[in-house]
Amino acid sequence: MTASAGPGGTATYHVALGANPLETARLQIAPAAGSAARGSALLDGSGIGTSPDPSITVTVKLSGLAPGSVHAAQILPGVCGEAPAPATGIIASQIFAPPAYTLNNLTAGPDGTATSTTVITAPPSNSAPALLAIPSSGWFINVAAGPAADNAATSAACGNVVYHSAAVMRYLPQDLRIRVGDTVVWTDDTSNQTDGVTFLAGQPLPQVPDWVFSSPTGNGVSYDGSSYFNSGPLYRADAASGSAPGSRPHSLTLTFTKPGTFPYVGVPAFFMGMKGSVIVTPP
Repeated sequence: MTASAGPGGTATYHVALGANPLETARLQIAPAAGSAARGSALLDGSGIGTSPDPSITVTVKLSGLAPGSVHAAQILPGVCGEAPAPATGIIASQIFAPPAYTLNNLTAGPDGTATSTTVITAPPSNSAPALLAIPSSGWFINVAAGPAADNAATSAACGNVVYHSAAVMRYLPQDLRIRVGDTVVWTDDTSNQTDGVTFLAGQPLPQVPDWVFSSPTGNGVSYDGSSYFNSGPLYRADAASGSAPGSRPHSLTLTFTKPGTFPYVGVPAFFMGMKGSVIVTPP
């Protein structure tokens, strides 16, 4: 948790909606039939979930290449040894969209080794399925036999990307002690989870389908803890679209005006124990 000074001796506290492991994946790249090329790749994500402009740095290292040879490399949807998964149509573009990327070429030195580094900064579109992230499965790196990126029509070496995605479904911290006049900011910085903050104040837990499409009660306002208050879904940084009307929010900010203990829940993950409380004491 971080805190900063506010006006009149108040403070602003920041609470995370869950946490993720580092967005990093390592893989082995094995030779294709008739090739001696082999090596490894590292996919290292930066700002995924936390930044509106995340990136993935892809470093490919190979040995066993013909000295001086040039090889195109791509990240493609699917698995090694099969034709790439479709990249068009409603299934690929809206439901399951692991995009394809052309990486920088590998040029072998006199010892037959080569390294290339590529920084990926944008998905094909800013729709929820296509946000920039390393998928748990569905990507492979293909190194072509020559310098042309040919969507795995040829292959000198290939490796499947496997990323063990997970999330800690908790508010961090779970219970927060503040004083009257202090402000709390909840922010969704996870890479794979949309959640929110709902003060039930004696009301029944909403049904999840209804809650997903619910409108926020407000943001950046004062709250005395006596009434139902709902953030609605809060999205990762690059899924939110600013503060314009109709945009998807990334965080909820409330200033507490009365003492008391005010419990709140994450409606979609309530059954997993995602709940917290704000304990407000006099100023």
